[in-house]
Amino acid sequence: MFAKSLFATVLCLGHIFQAHADLSPALKHNDLHCPEGYDITFVHNAYTYNAPFHAFTNLTSSFFEIVWTGGVPATSTTGTDNVPGATRSGPWFGGVFNETLTMYHLDDELYIWTYHGATFTYAPGGQPPVTMQAYAETTRFESICSGTATYIDIHTYLCNDNPEVVYSLLYTLHMVTFQTLAQNANATVMGGDCLRA
Repeated sequence: MFAKSLFATVLCLGHIFQAHADLSPALKHNDLHCPEGYDITFVHNAYTYNAPFHAFTNLTSSFFEIVWTGGVPATSTTGTDNVPGATRSGPWFGGVFNETLTMYHLDDELYIWTYHGATFTYAPGGQPPVTMQAYAETTRFESICSGTATYIDIHTYLCNDNPEVVYSLLYTLHMVTFQTLAQNANATVMGGDCLRA
């Protein structure tokens, strides 16, 4: 009897772990190993808004359509939108970004994607040129508060030659991007607790 119970438990746990395994392999590849002369910078921003999940995913659910991320469109794409392996490129502060989608998941309560970027040099206004040797970014939108609010976070990992400038630029870019996105979704900042029904 014990053996049957143990087998059933192991089988059940196996199904649970498999259900979550689809998201974990791609996320593990974001641990960049920077070559000599480059530092790794980690930028994390998180936000919560009083607006349902779909208010954001309706505006953001295309890897190719990225104007919402800062007003800069992708000028070239390859592959199929939202399918890992798809690429996008375009101008950014005098450089050209080239990014490859490595993971994409969208369901009724969770939207998460990861992409990796190739080496490029750009010159943010009033700052010296910065070279990003490699970078990876994961963005997540998650339905919270019984579907009435949304949690958003973005993790960016970069191999670069000017960590202070890169951190300041990306932290600010993320803040402005998601504030603007929230305005476009008619969302208000959530103070920390779910609104009462």
